[in-house]
Amino acid sequence: IYLYFKIIPWCLHVHVTMTMSSFLFILCFLIKSIHVSPAEDASKCYNRENTPINCQPKFINAAEYITPWSSHPSCGINPAEKACILEGDDEVTMNCRKCKRNNITFITDTGRNNTCWLSKPSKTPIKNLEIVFSFAKSLQINYVTIQFCTPRPKSIRILKSMNHGKSWSELQFFADDCNGVYNLSEDINITKQNEHLPICLENYSQFRPLSDGQVAFSTLQSRPSARNINNSPVLIEFMSATDIKIVLDSMFSLSSQGLGHLGKAGFPYIYGISDVLIGGRCICYGHAKICDFNQERQRFECTCEHNTKGLDCGVCKDFYHDLPWQRGTANNAHACRRCECNMHSTKCRFSMNKYKASGGKTGGVCIDCQHHTAGDNCEKCEVGYYPNKAKSVNDPAYCEVCNCHEYGAYKDKGCDENGECHCRDNVSGTKCDMCVDGYIQNADGNTLRESPCLPMPRVDKEPLPQDTCPKMNLKQKSICNFESGSAIRGIPTTINDNGNTRKVTFKVEKIYYGSDSRNYQHITIKLRKESEYSLICPSMKLHKKYLVLAKSKINRSTLTIGINDTVKKYKKKYEQKLQPSFREKHCDFKNNGAF
Repeated sequence: IYLYFKIIPWCLHVHVTMTMSSFLFILCFLIKSIHVSPAEDASKCYNRENTPINCQPKFINAAEYITPWSSHPSCGINPAEKACILEGDDEVTMNCRKCKRNNITFITDTGRNNTCWLSKPSKTPIKNLEIVFSFAKSLQINYVTIQFCTPRPKSIRILKSMNHGKSWSELQFFADDCNGVYNLSEDINITKQNEHLPICLENYSQFRPLSDGQVAFSTLQSRPSARNINNSPVLIEFMSATDIKIVLDSMFSLSSQGLGHLGKAGFPYIYGISDVLIGGRCICYGHAKICDFNQERQRFECTCEHNTKGLDCGVCKDFYHDLPWQRGTANNAHACRRCECNMHSTKCRFSMNKYKASGGKTGGVCIDCQHHTAGDNCEKCEVGYYPNKAKSVNDPAYCEVCNCHEYGAYKDKGCDENGECHCRDNVSGTKCDMCVDGYIQNADGNTLRESPCLPMPRVDKEPLPQDTCPKMNLKQKSICNFESGSAIRGIPTTINDNGNTRKVTFKVEKIYYGSDSRNYQHITIKLRKESEYSLICPSMKLHKKYLVLAKSKINRSTLTIGINDTVKKYKKKYEQKLQPSFREKHCDFKNNGAF
């Protein structure tokens, strides 16, 4: 009850310092580390509205999961080997006994067994004994405590690695004389600019007590950003480690403590450590609330949220690259966002250039767009295809093939968004499959691709009167001229003139050829006045039945005709000439104006 009502509240408000007793320091630091107020609850990665929020794994003693490595052998490798331990207060004696069941793992069984790991004894003081803890991933280290069952060392270094032991940097020094041993002052001034620097303390390097002496280190001690870690990249870096190394650099000689007589026989120098605690938590960059130790792989692994992945949740999941990966903060979880590829791709990458150009709104670029789509979001059609506006952009059939003529269209330009191809010179038609008036198909296969249409040989004719439309007939040759155009039978129901243009609503009775595969009941026929005539030709009258022969095809219920097309009052005798068998027999396809 006293602990709950007195010690815990005091620890949560007092500034934890290394000048406290070892017990109070360890107790207070553990309490401050694991205490999280309700307003700062980091145990969840999503709030009640299912909005991503910053989350962190719980604090743990990472040492208890790890089998440490020591550079110095353990006592007991030789069955006859004895460990001589100093005992007593006023009168110090040496108690020697055989080493039994001695293992380096004894230093990590905190709270489970009353054990003590003993190093191999030596005739002279032991130097530079190393103990290494490898976590196989990044952890945020908050404290390291060491409890000895022999006198504490004269000097100790605590180091960290951020690259799995390839290189090391110091975190903390302990010595009975910081200046003499490490050439460091105990009074170094730590500021926000240099809070990554290690410090040296002298109050944990006394020879006494002979056992149960502790060394305690906090990564937050004397650091100006200790209460605002997330806003200090320098301190975050200082606290991050994949490995921790404890180096017992030197020990007190017995003679320096007036106990030289105890070292005359046997191997009196030995280290004994009962417990090592390394307090901290997994680094998951604010994207995981769970970080478990994988016994099979012998490593900590974050259970990543926010569409992240990796050992540390340090990258975005596949297909979640619309925003740059960032560490989660209290103000922004920085969850990774799914790319928008309109269901035409399952792969994407992040583009910083696109992200900056969008003002920080989107940076995902889709990879390998399917269904003939293209663009950063597979929202366009690739060359040779155009969008079917009647379908949704995420429909697999959204992009339709242009079907541009092999010779009449520019192959590398495809068609526009309405499906109209880009025609070469002197070529016309939606698909570029016709020669313009006055041109015929090039019959020379060697130059056909470069010049698909050539000028039609000139034939001198009597000039037509300007106030009458040219006379039209339906001879065999004239029908063949419209072979790749269209032939329609029907009745005009409305005729509207607007300046030089005329629109005729045409009730369709029969389409012989030239439709875009739709069954039209009505179409619109467009006519334009030619410069050499004073009226719009060819002419039609309301409610009369006509046969229309045009060099163009019906496109989306519209047919455009001109002076060189034929409009005749319908006669039943025309039916024979319009039959496919008649056209196949009498029309020379290569020599007319269409191709």
